[in-house]
Amino acid sequence: MKKFDRMFLVKSEARLIRRKGKLPLTERFKRFWIKGYYETKISIKTESKKQLFTDLFWMIVGNIVLAFGTQVFIIKNELITGGVSGLGLILEELFNNSNINVNLIITILTWVLFFIGLLLLGIRFAFKTLVATVIFPPLLYLFSALVQALPWLSLPDTDLGCVLGAVFGGVFVGIGCGFTFIGGGSTGGVDCLSLAANKYLSIKTSIAAFIVDAAIIIVGFVINKDLSQCLIGIISALMAAIMIDRVFLGQSSSFIAFIISDKCDEISDRINNEMERGTTMFLAEGGYTHSSRKVIQVVFDRKEYRDLQNIIADVDPSSFVTTMRAHEVNGYGFKKLSRKKISLEEIIAVDKKLTKKREDNK
Repeated sequence: MKKFDRMFLVKSEARLIRRKGKLPLTERFKRFWIKGYYETKISIKTESKKQLFTDLFWMIVGNIVLAFGTQVFIIKNELITGGVSGLGLILEELFNNSNINVNLIITILTWVLFFIGLLLLGIRFAFKTLVATVIFPPLLYLFSALVQALPWLSLPDTDLGCVLGAVFGGVFVGIGCGFTFIGGGSTGGVDCLSLAANKYLSIKTSIAAFIVDAAIIIVGFVINKDLSQCLIGIISALMAAIMIDRVFLGQSSSFIAFIISDKCDEISDRINNEMERGTTMFLAEGGYTHSSRKVIQVVFDRKEYRDLQNIIADVDPSSFVTTMRAHEVNGYGFKKLSRKKISLEEIIAVDKKLTKKREDNK
């Protein structure tokens, strides 16, 4: 049996009785952190070194492209497009007389938001965000020096130059974020605020992200009192959103997958337990062979696409999979998220099983 399947079999075979009633706040907080630690530990153990290096490659490339677009096009043209760069430009304007560089402000904000995410969202989120938090600020300084050394990298200080900066800045930022998502990472920054709103206030992540970015753009407009700059910033933010969808998967945020495999039951169990998504299974008859086989239907969010691919590749790489965009999805798990929780005891039991098995193999 493959090692990365064991933890999910343990989950399905050894469900522990959950404690009734609410735990004290300190106890819940402690369990939340320990659970995040074990989830991250298991994730690292069960992923191949090749996959880890591939993910790291995409995250690094994504942050390089993201930093280039942010520094050369967004910051250089002082475009408030939302995100941590928009916050940095706003604070630079407020501290105009203190000679504080916008790159320094963004660096401080990046680390502050990283620790906020660590506190509110746990170790697992922090682990995914760590690469961006470490390398993004130095890359901003690098591209800032590059722009100063190579004047031809700068766009002309005209309305046309500003519009071009917004368009291409949005394109590069979107591509960079898309590459980072392909690697299974997160760009950090204000993402932690939208994810925290989803976790604690049950606000859909996309709506929370829109609210945060819109608030940053509106505050920038109030401070700068420049309508044209505000509208150009909105154009850049829209371009970034479009490119993220294009690079990462497609235009829709919800997708439907049909999976034909000899191991449908195992794939379905992992989707239920790991992705916390419901599945529908039905029998289909092959047009050529006339043999009956099980088919899994699952609806999932764009950010879960990578998780679904990993599950199918782990269980049955020869599965026949069809994925398509869903125009609209209404119902449990989409309009109002209410995700099933995995108990802390179960996570610890999984880790102990894996450790014991590894020691026995030695």
